Amino acid sequence: MTQTHISPPTTKLWIAAIKPPMYSVAIMPIWVGSAVAFTETKIFNTTIFSVFIAAAILILAWENISNDVFDAATGIDKNKHHSLVNLTGNKKLMFWIGNLCLGLGLLGIMAIAFVQKDPTVIGIILLCCGLGYMYQGPPFR
Repeated sequence: MTQTHISPPTTKLWIAAIKPPMYSVAIMPIWVGSAVAFTETKIFNTTIFSVFIAAAILILAWENISNDVFDAATGIDKNKHHSLVNLTGNKKLMFWIGNLCLGLGLLGIMAIAFVQKDPTVIGIILLCCGLGYMYQGPPFR
C-alpha cells in the first residue's frame, strides 16, 4: 500500500511564506511613534508616514525573503513547503526580489531623511539592516 501525501492548498502556503502578522513589527512602532509625535506637535505628515510604513514593510520583506534564500542555500528548508524559494522554485529570483525590496525600502528612508534634512533615520535603519543580515546571512549565521 502506498501512502499519499496531501499538501496544503497553495494559497495557504503563500500566506504562510509571506507571514502577514510579522509586518506588525514594522508598522506598530511607526504608528505609535507618529501618534506620540502628533500629540506633542499637532503635526502629522501623511506622506512621510506612508513612505516610512512602506519602507519598513519592504525592508522586513527583504529580511524574510533573504532568510528563505539563505535557508535554501544550507538545505535546512528542503522540506519546508511554505518557503518562498520552494514555492517559486527559483532561489536566484527570490534573492533579487529581496534585494529589490531592500533597495526600495532604503530609497524611501533616504527620501524621508532628505525631506527632513536629518540623516539620523538613515543611520538607525542601516544599523538595523546590518543586524538583520548578521542574524541570518553568511558568514554570520
